[in-house]
This record gives sequence, C-alpha cells and structure tokens, in this order.
Amino acid sequence: MATSKLIQGDTITETTHAANGFDPATSDDKISYTSARVAKPVYNKYKNSTTKPKVFGYYTDWSQYDSRLQGNMSQPGRGYDLTNVSPTAYDKLIFGFVGITGFRKIDTEDRDVVAEAAALCGKVKYEPTFLDPWATSSLISTSALMSAAGMWIRRL
Repeated sequence: MATSKLIQGDTITETTHAANGFDPATSDDKISYTSARVAKPVYNKYKNSTTKPKVFGYYTDWSQYDSRLQGNMSQPGRGYDLTNVSPTAYDKLIFGFVGITGFRKIDTEDRDVVAEAAALCGKVKYEPTFLDPWATSSLISTSALMSAAGMWIRRL
C-alpha cells in the first residue's frame, strides 16, 4: 500500500477484498466491505472558545459491528474502534440512533424495532428510545472500551 496520511492497512479488510476479488485501485462494480479501521484518526485542532461554535462528533452505535473481528468472515461490518476517537477532538460526542415510541419502524425482518427497543429500555409511548440499545449502551469489541470516568464524553 502506498504511504497515505488518511488510510492504513487492515489485514481483515484486505483478506475480504482478496476473497471477493475486490481491488480498491480498480474495482467499482463490487461491494468492498472495507472496514472503518482503514481510516487513520485525523482531526483538526481548535482552541477553546466561548464565542465560537462547539465541535460535535457523531458515533453511530452500529459502526462497531464487524463479526470478522471474532472470526466470522460471513458478516463484514464497519468495525470502528471507539478508542481511536481522540478525547480532545470534540466538545461533545453523540451516540446512537433514537426513535420515538408509538411510531412504527418495520425492519427487513418485519419487526417493529421501535417497540422492541422501547420495551428493552422501559420507555412508554411518545418517549425517545435508542433503536439499538445493545450497541448504544455496550461496546461489542473488547478493544472498544469506554473510560468509566467518562473521559470520552465531555459536557458543553
């Protein structure tokens, strides 16, 4: 791989590319299943200011999923490791997807994901609830552990 300031090698992604016949330099007709692990953590640096807008980051709860990390090559995912997020890069980091209970969202398996999530979170009608409470409140990969002191999420 050529030297890059933005991307880095990821053995699992490269193994998947080889198995699927995907060449990132030339393929545009195949699904790549490229993990977020190929992205190097790169951030702008800002001075703290009370007069300028705050800097927010958004971490999708499902971005951590990648069964290839546990040896199951049949279900590739993004597999982003939260520990790669600099604790000083953002003023606030936002997690997860939210739905409002009482509204139906049917997934491809014909399940009402809002109702299921609301039941898991103990929410009642018209309250917000995380849509994937497992991913939002837990981290799947052992390499993606959050600090118990909350150093990853800073208050405004």
